[in-house]
Amino acid sequence: EVTDLHIEKEKLFQQKDEIRKNTSELINQAKDFKMKKDEFNIKLNELKKERDQHNAKVKELVPKIKEILNKKSELYKKYKIKTDPYQIQEQINKIQMKIETEVLNFEKEKELMAQIKKLEKQYEESKVVNAINEEYRKLSDEIEKYKKLGAEAHLKIKTLLKENKRGYKDFIAITKKITNLKGQQDAIYGLFRQAKAKFEEMNKSLRNKLFDTTKKKINDNKEKVDRLKKHEEKII
Repeated sequence: EVTDLHIEKEKLFQQKDEIRKNTSELINQAKDFKMKKDEFNIKLNELKKERDQHNAKVKELVPKIKEILNKKSELYKKYKIKTDPYQIQEQINKIQMKIETEVLNFEKEKELMAQIKKLEKQYEESKVVNAINEEYRKLSDEIEKYKKLGAEAHLKIKTLLKENKRGYKDFIAITKKITNLKGQQDAIYGLFRQAKAKFEEMNKSLRNKLFDTTKKKINDNKEKVDRLKKHEEKII
C-alpha cells in the first residue's frame, strides 16, 4: 500500500510539473506578445503622426494652389492665351520627332516646319505665364507627393492593425489556456498533497510496525539464545 501510494504521489507530481512547464511556456508567449504590443503601439503612433503631418501639409498647400490657379486664370484672360505653353512645347517636340524619325516628302516636311514655326510663335506669346505655370506645377507635384506619402502611411496603419487583430486573438486564446492550466495545476496539486499526507501517515505506521516487529524478533532471538544456553548448561 505504501509503494502504491508512492507511485500515485510521484505520478501526480509529474503531472503537476508537466502542467507547470506548459503554463510557463504559455506565459513566456504572453510576455512576448506584450512586448510586441508595446512595439506595435510605438510604431502605430509614429505612423499616425507621419500620416497626420503629410495630410496637414496637403491642407496647407491646397489654398496656395487655389490662389495660383486664380492668378493663372487671370493671366490667361489678360493675354488671351488659349493653350498652355507646356502643351505647345509638347506639340513642337512631337512634330520635330516625326521629322527626325520618319521619311517625309518635301511638301510634308515643309508643312510640318510651318506648323512648328506657328507653334513657336504661340509659345513665345504664352511665355508670360511660364513662371506661374512652373509655380503651379511644382506646388501640384508637392501636393501629390504628400498625398501619396499620407496614403502610404495610412495603408501601413491598416496593415498593422490587421496583423495586430490576429495577434490579439492569439493572445486571448493563450490567456484562456493559461487560466485552464492553472486550474488543472491547482486541482492536481491538491490531490498530490492529499496523496503525500496519506503516504507519510502510512509510511510512519509502516516504520512503527517494522520497528515493533524487529524489536520482537530481537527479543525472540534473545529468549532462544537464553534457552539454548540453559539447555547447554544443563547438558554440561
